[in-house]
Amino acid sequence: QYPYGFYWHLTNAKHRHVRTADGYFALGQGGQVIGVFPALDLIVVITSQNWAMPGLTSMPFALIDDYILPAVSTSAQPAATGG
Repeated sequence: QYPYGFYWHLTNAKHRHVRTADGYFALGQGGQVIGVFPALDLIVVITSQNWAMPGLTSMPFALIDDYILPAVSTSAQPAATGG
Protein backbone atom coordinates (compact mmCIF):
# COMPACT_ATOMS: atom_id res chain seq x y z
CA GLN A 1 0.00 0.00 0.00
CA TYR A 2 1.25 3.47 -0.90
CA PRO A 3 2.04 5.55 2.23
CA TYR A 4 -0.24 8.58 1.86
CA GLY A 5 -2.55 10.44 4.18
CA PHE A 6 -3.89 13.91 4.89
CA TYR A 7 -2.34 15.15 1.59
CA TRP A 8 1.18 14.03 2.59
CA HIS A 9 3.28 11.42 0.76
CA LEU A 10 5.86 9.43 2.71
CA THR A 11 9.27 8.90 1.12
CA ASN A 12 11.29 6.03 2.56
CA ALA A 13 13.30 3.00 1.43
CA LYS A 14 10.18 1.32 0.03
CA HIS A 15 8.60 4.36 -1.65
CA ARG A 16 11.10 6.91 -2.93
CA HIS A 17 10.56 10.45 -4.20
CA VAL A 18 14.20 11.34 -3.54
CA ARG A 19 17.13 8.93 -3.47
CA THR A 20 18.93 9.69 -0.25
CA ALA A 21 16.62 10.91 2.51
CA ASP A 22 13.46 9.87 4.29
CA GLY A 23 10.70 12.38 4.84
CA TYR A 24 7.28 13.64 3.84
CA PHE A 25 6.05 15.51 0.75
CA ALA A 26 3.02 17.64 0.01
CA LEU A 27 2.69 17.62 -3.78
CA GLY A 28 0.65 20.12 -5.74
CA GLN A 29 -0.33 20.68 -9.33
CA GLY A 30 2.34 21.92 -11.70
CA GLY A 31 5.35 21.01 -9.59
CA GLN A 32 4.47 22.58 -6.25
CA VAL A 33 6.41 20.71 -3.55
CA ILE A 34 6.88 20.93 0.19
CA GLY A 35 9.46 18.46 1.47
CA VAL A 36 10.05 17.80 5.17
CA PHE A 37 13.15 15.88 6.23
CA PRO A 38 13.08 15.53 10.04
CA ALA A 39 16.47 13.80 10.40
CA LEU A 40 18.13 16.68 8.56
CA ASP A 41 16.13 19.42 10.32
CA LEU A 42 15.19 20.62 6.82
CA ILE A 43 12.10 21.90 5.03
CA VAL A 44 12.22 22.55 1.27
CA VAL A 45 9.58 24.54 -0.62
CA ILE A 46 9.56 24.66 -4.42
CA THR A 47 7.06 26.57 -6.52
CA SER A 48 7.02 26.00 -10.26
CA GLN A 49 4.81 25.92 -13.36
CA ASN A 50 5.11 22.62 -15.18
CA TRP A 51 1.52 22.21 -16.36
CA ALA A 52 2.31 22.17 -20.10
CA MET A 53 5.62 20.30 -19.81
CA PRO A 54 5.00 16.78 -18.48
CA GLY A 55 8.67 15.83 -18.79
CA LEU A 56 9.55 18.41 -16.13
CA THR A 57 7.38 16.98 -13.36
CA SER A 58 10.38 15.21 -11.81
CA MET A 59 12.55 18.34 -11.84
CA PRO A 60 11.76 19.41 -8.23
CA PHE A 61 12.91 16.00 -6.98
CA ALA A 62 16.07 16.17 -9.09
CA LEU A 63 16.87 19.59 -7.60
CA ILE A 64 16.43 18.21 -4.10
CA ASP A 65 18.53 15.10 -4.86
CA ASP A 66 21.31 16.79 -6.81
CA TYR A 67 21.75 20.11 -5.00
CA ILE A 68 19.82 20.62 -1.77
CA LEU A 69 20.42 17.34 0.07
CA PRO A 70 24.15 17.26 -0.76
CA ALA A 71 24.48 20.84 0.48
CA VAL A 72 23.12 19.94 3.92
CA SER A 73 24.74 16.54 4.32
CA THR A 74 27.52 16.14 6.86
CA SER A 75 30.03 15.51 4.10
CA ALA A 76 29.26 18.96 2.65
CA GLN A 77 29.96 20.77 5.93
CA PRO A 78 33.29 22.57 6.26
CA ALA A 79 35.86 20.82 8.39
CA ALA A 80 36.17 22.10 11.93
CA THR A 81 39.36 23.99 12.63
CA GLY A 82 41.27 23.64 15.83
CA GLY A 83 42.04 26.66 17.78
